[in-house]
Amino acid sequence: MSAVEMGLVNGDGGMFRPNDTITREEICKIIASTISVENVKELDFDDKSSISSWALESVQKVYNAGIV
Repeated sequence: MSAVEMGLVNGDGGMFRPNDTITREEICKIIASTISVENVKELDFDDKSSISSWALESVQKVYNAGIV
């Protein structure tokens, strides 16, 4: 089963670009989809406002899990 079939990645506008550099947001989204975290708390990153809305929950989740 592929990462797309498993829902781990869905690409940008339906396009998967395997040769592009992965961003912090993208890797957090992938990792967050594979873990379970309870009591997700707000981020205290200095650059929190630069995190895309589609990735914020995932970044918070991996941060609370101690991964980021």
